[in-house]
Amino acid sequence: MTAETASSFTKLSNHPAALQNSQTWILSPDEALYGGGQYVNGELNYASAPLLMTQSNTEAVVPFFVSSRGYGILWDHYGITNLNPLNADAEIVLGDDNTTLWKPPASGDYWIYVQLCEDVTTQFGAGYGKMFGLYLDEKLVCKHKLTNMPCSVSCRVRGIVKDQYDYQIKLDTNVDKPRLFYNPILNESTTTLSTKHSNVIDYYFVIGDRDNIKKRNMMDSIIASYREMTGTASLYNKKAYGFWQCKERYHNQTELLQAAIRFRELQIPVDNFVQDWMYWGNLGWGPHWDNAQYPDPKNMIKTLHELKMSFMVSVWSRFDTNTIFYNEMKSKGLLIPNTTWFDAWNPAARELFFAYSRDNHFDVGVDYLWLDATEPEDYPHKGKKIHLGEGNEYWNTYSLQVSKAIYDGLRKYDTKRRIFSLTRSSFAGQQRYAATLWSGDILGTWDSLRRQIAMCINYQLSGIPTWTMDTGGFRRLDGDDQYQSPDYSLLLTRWFQFATFVPIFRTHGLHSNTELYNYGNATMGNIVTGSIHLRYRLLDYIYSCFARVEREHYTVMRGLVMDFPTDLNVHTIADEFMFGPSFLVAPLYTPSNGRDVFVPDLGQSGGKWRNFYTGADVPSGWHSMSGIDITESPLLVRSSILIMSPIRQHAFEVVDNDALEIRIYDGTNSSFVLYLDDGHDPSSDRLYCDILFVWNDEATSLTIEAAKGNRCDELSVPMQMDITLVAPGHGVGVSPSVPDVIVVYSGAKVVVPLAPAKREDIVE
Repeated sequence: MTAETASSFTKLSNHPAALQNSQTWILSPDEALYGGGQYVNGELNYASAPLLMTQSNTEAVVPFFVSSRGYGILWDHYGITNLNPLNADAEIVLGDDNTTLWKPPASGDYWIYVQLCEDVTTQFGAGYGKMFGLYLDEKLVCKHKLTNMPCSVSCRVRGIVKDQYDYQIKLDTNVDKPRLFYNPILNESTTTLSTKHSNVIDYYFVIGDRDNIKKRNMMDSIIASYREMTGTASLYNKKAYGFWQCKERYHNQTELLQAAIRFRELQIPVDNFVQDWMYWGNLGWGPHWDNAQYPDPKNMIKTLHELKMSFMVSVWSRFDTNTIFYNEMKSKGLLIPNTTWFDAWNPAARELFFAYSRDNHFDVGVDYLWLDATEPEDYPHKGKKIHLGEGNEYWNTYSLQVSKAIYDGLRKYDTKRRIFSLTRSSFAGQQRYAATLWSGDILGTWDSLRRQIAMCINYQLSGIPTWTMDTGGFRRLDGDDQYQSPDYSLLLTRWFQFATFVPIFRTHGLHSNTELYNYGNATMGNIVTGSIHLRYRLLDYIYSCFARVEREHYTVMRGLVMDFPTDLNVHTIADEFMFGPSFLVAPLYTPSNGRDVFVPDLGQSGGKWRNFYTGADVPSGWHSMSGIDITESPLLVRSSILIMSPIRQHAFEVVDNDALEIRIYDGTNSSFVLYLDDGHDPSSDRLYCDILFVWNDEATSLTIEAAKGNRCDELSVPMQMDITLVAPGHGVGVSPSVPDVIVVYSGAKVVVPLAPAKREDIVE
């Protein structure tokens, strides 16, 4: 960014008393812009992108952006917002058959904005099968088919040539009266934010802590500043980072418990079981149990807890009119007028909403709530008076308030519980209420998988560090086809490989028995051994990384630009990411068993990349990787220290060989802090222990520093650490390695020489 430029206010024609603000900035050449939330477009760099920022089933607004040039913008407005609003002169007017000829005004890349509904305050809702395909000269350049299509989608079209000829454009869609607009992507351009129903321009310009760059790189520092303003993301219960079994839906208590027991019998690691909607049966939409289907929810949950599984149940913010919840809310004036939705902006309504789940859920042992449809669905606040004023002015903040209702209630209800909620929408600061976004009701297709990768990366770059999705897709193949289809089996396996490296690891599906044993032994085996076992082997690594999120405002799932900001190659790479300090993840998202992978140059930091499964060196640059095994994916590890746990059936299982495997990827000096606590204490002064591992590359020695913290006395019981210096074919893959050195660590400093001639000199 070089300068702030034009700002303006205009009256809204359909709301004479309301204003729309607008602020423009000049971007520097080659500057990339990330964030804004989660969007379905499958792209990453939003410089020059026209983007409609309104909550929907599959899109979530977080009005925070970070730049590759080392700053951030927190746009402090709550209404419907446009990034780079459309210019009426830039419309590509379609004919009756949705075709036309287009003469581009400049050469280069373009954003083509596909507008699918005239009124952006509408939703397609359950409009399954809405689709479009954008063709230039009969070549498909952008396509989308969604279970819940947003009102607009921006497509990036590359390599347009001015004055070459008129481009033939065709939009193939089953949506009536679509419109197209264009915006050229220029080397020097502007970015504009504009919000409806706001009579002020209010934003925060965020720069990183340049005095602390040695601890946090520039982009981490910017995101840390954002979280210092909007709230810390707390560490979840350790079980939350394990596997979540979910489907739409378990129909009764017996079905759910039988599935949970079978998971344990088949030794499929799992930490959490989920009950989706309709558990209220014929009682009406609300947070109560139909005794015909769930005769004893308290004992059902007790049984799950005995199986060492946590339990989540879905809750909606609306109630059927025949329920006591609706009638009480209405009698107290706590509903959005003339709707069945509670007014989440009203403190009294939030307290009552929590009380309903306290009485019906938490009092019978429920661990977590799934807050569904928090956009809110169908926009009941449109044009309505809410507790704070005009619903349109606070348009995008409903989910924030619903999350606050549960968070505030639980802090009073149970001071020993780490709070976790799942939501279908988001907003700036939602991380302080321990709420994780899931990406909504998505299709089970390869294209959908591709877009999930970009959505997740961009959401993390919006400053909020946790996210999840319906692994395998919400709407899958119809009927029994999904269980028998080799194509879907391949898709499900590859999707799990991506999900292994997502903050919250969860499966889900509509009218689907998502339990892996329904897909046959081969598919189940590939997913369990290749993905779920890997997730649990990395559980202590993941947990330690998320401890950094709470302590340092770290981000675990990292767009490549976070660690390689000066490499212009990574500015638009939307299908690769870092996971913690060690892994470069490049998921497979086509039926092919290979893909092109960009490997960044490690530059001044030094070191090298290795293939996780073979230990072979991988040089920087573009690589065409092929012939990848069904249980593997392109997964590289940079020079670092990797902590690997034994395979457990749940996060707290004590296994016979409870040794940690410490894999050393040499090539440069590195370090890692292993964070240990009881996994569930929420207090800021909880008992903990840090163990710092330091690799000296020149001396080829690992130092395990003296344990620090107020829990370290518990380490008087020796901890076995199996230490491996990774080499080709040695210390590789998911299975435990044959260690080079075994250390029994009791909390005192240990120096471990790993040069072969010095191993007899180990100090214990």
